[in-house]
Amino acid sequence: MTSALKDFNIKINVRKDFKTLSKKGDPIWDYIGIQRIQHSDSFLDQLKASSPLLSYPVRYQLEVCISHNCLNEYNITAPFIDRLAALPVKGAISLLEHVAEKRVRYYDPMDIFTIQGVTGSTIHLKLPDHCQLLRKANITPSTVYFSTPTVEITNRVVRQYSEHIDRFLRVQFVDEKFQVYFQHLLSITKPLILSRAA
Repeated sequence: MTSALKDFNIKINVRKDFKTLSKKGDPIWDYIGIQRIQHSDSFLDQLKASSPLLSYPVRYQLEVCISHNCLNEYNITAPFIDRLAALPVKGAISLLEHVAEKRVRYYDPMDIFTIQGVTGSTIHLKLPDHCQLLRKANITPSTVYFSTPTVEITNRVVRQYSEHIDRFLRVQFVDEKFQVYFQHLLSITKPLILSRAA
């Protein structure tokens, strides 16, 4: 390595007291996946009442914030997830949508709880019959960017499976400048439903 750096006239400073520590970070995604058990006398009742620590819409919106670098998964801690899970679902989604919309990096995730003036989110929108809120993923050669659910005109497939609308994901394959190559409407239900989007 030193000889390669010298070939490019890069000065190096050799330090003998340099040490590296191998410490594995906390697997926050494992923590998010923990099932929260509501207290009950019967074990079967507890299993029936178990629910994820974060609901799917909240977890998706958290992914949106992470994919746009508003929050970093290595900075997210268990107390942050606990506080987010303690919020009402609509309140947590509104807060995370506000963070994703502003596109400001929060190095301390707990700072988002001090944000003032968070108003309604997309879940409060009243939509006409021919429109639905759809989640979207932009796939570039280097990463995936998730988007806050946006209002889109429905097509035949979406109308046919409207009872499962929260399981649809519009996927676009784009270059780094977000020029669209082609897109599909993907359903997360089984069987997998693909349709060419208009």
